[in-house]
Amino acid sequence: MLQLTSPLRQSKHLIKAIKKIVDKKFDAIWSVSKVDKKFHPLKQLNIKKNKLSFSSQAGSKIIRRQQLKNTYIRNGAVYAYTRKVILGDNLLPKNSSYLIIKEKQISIDTMEDIQEVKKLIRLEN
Repeated sequence: MLQLTSPLRQSKHLIKAIKKIVDKKFDAIWSVSKVDKKFHPLKQLNIKKNKLSFSSQAGSKIIRRQQLKNTYIRNGAVYAYTRKVILGDNLLPKNSSYLIIKEKQISIDTMEDIQEVKKLIRLEN
């Protein structure tokens, strides 16, 4: 599945995802990007009724970034599925894996995202 909102994907990402799903016999492969620890889920906060709190109570135990494990976010560049998954209703089955994409990925959701992609494309050309 190739979303139109992910224009920075490269053909090598598709090839790697297809090769991994076939060779390793996974049911699904999602492309992901590593989350900078500054934006780790345990560091996120809520604001409610003019008061600040941790989004997760576990976040209150985090004193320094070195305590945090790496987390990843789907970047929308590639989703590869077997026929069985496409015909079912679970897009992230137990036998799923990942393809880490290190290159910058932008999922276009706003006009600002479009402008950022345009700048990146100009810089690369």
